[in-house]
Amino acid sequence: KEQAHQAEFDEFIANFRDTAYDDWDLTYNQMKRGMTAWKKRAFLPNIQEGDKIYESAIGLGLNAYMTLEILQQENPSLKSVILYGNEYLRSSTVRANEFLDRMLPPLQVEKGAVCVGDSTNISYVPSDSFDFVYTGYILPIGNPLHFNQPELDPFSITRGRYHELCDGNDWRDVTLRDIAQRRQEDFYAAWAGEMIRIAKPGKAIIVEHVSQPKCEDRGDWGGVAKSWWFEAIERYNWPIDPDSIFMEDDHIYSFHRYHVFMRKKSE
Repeated sequence: KEQAHQAEFDEFIANFRDTAYDDWDLTYNQMKRGMTAWKKRAFLPNIQEGDKIYESAIGLGLNAYMTLEILQQENPSLKSVILYGNEYLRSSTVRANEFLDRMLPPLQVEKGAVCVGDSTNISYVPSDSFDFVYTGYILPIGNPLHFNQPELDPFSITRGRYHELCDGNDWRDVTLRDIAQRRQEDFYAAWAGEMIRIAKPGKAIIVEHVSQPKCEDRGDWGGVAKSWWFEAIERYNWPIDPDSIFMEDDHIYSFHRYHVFMRKKSE
């Protein structure tokens, strides 16, 4: 069993750059080409030697490794960064630890703790602890109104009753549409709020590949508008400098996703 696992892991290492993964539907190399300009703009100026960085929902570790590989290629003198993170799925957490243990040393990056955890509640992580905090994607609530749609996939928001709500004009549809969107926003706020909490004052927080609200992009799973990030500062009492926020449209997917950068207020 151990030999079979080792053989499977060696195959994963040998092929990960040219394999299309479910969450991306693109290969590592394709994602890297598409994300390099953004990561150079938003990540590179904000990560220094010796920094502790944290990826929320680290998955298999591919986005973390891609980020650090780009940073090292752009700034070879960047050393002694320490990577931490969490991942909801235990199997992905195991693979991320294996992968990063193998791949990070040549980049002169140290792996800290990468643990199983729900990104909306990582209360075991101390506040004000990290020099840089990011996530590659906030996976939206698949069925915020809990409609019984057993014939559809778990992300039934991509079709069926949710599309009807987007097209509806009567008070029931309008009310349910507003409730669904508010639940989605509260979920995003819980996730982003934890990222903000664990960042040190004055440090950067980044959310990549943010989906638009369902009724604004029917083909995607639902998310939040660009204007929401500014509204969220007051709504959820986030210690974010509103003047620090900037966004960039994502050019990889056919959806209308975008990336957002923000900075925690200095004390």
